[in-house]
Amino acid sequence: MTDDHVGSRLAALLKTFKPQGMEPVSAKVLNIWVAQAEGQLGDEVNGGLLGWLITSSVAVAAAQRALDKDRRQLFLLKGGTLLQHRLDATPRATKDVDGLIQGDMEEFFTSLEEDLDEP
Repeated sequence: MTDDHVGSRLAALLKTFKPQGMEPVSAKVLNIWVAQAEGQLGDEVNGGLLGWLITSSVAVAAAQRALDKDRRQLFLLKGGTLLQHRLDATPRATKDVDGLIQGDMEEFFTSLEEDLDEP
C-alpha cells in the first residue's frame, strides 16, 4: 500500500460545486446548504451521507491535531472511515469513526484540549 491518495467519485462531484463565498450564519443555514448539495449529488450521498462525511471529517481533523512531544499525531484513523476517504467508491453508510490513540490517553486528551482551545 502506498501513501498516494486515490480520488473518489464523490470528491470529483464535490469539486464541481462553487464555494458559497461566505460562512454560514447558523447551523440551520449550513444544514440547508448540505441538503441542497445532497439533492444535486443524488445517489452518491443519499440518506444524509454528505452531512455525516462533513461532520466526521471535521471531528477526525480535530482529533488529528493532537500531537506528542515529537510532533507526531496521536490519533490514527482506521477501518471503514479511512477506506471511504481513500478508495474510488461510493461512501458506505456508517455511524462511527474507527481510530487508534497512539501512546498515553492522558497525553492525547491534554494535547487535544489545548488544540481545541485554539481557533
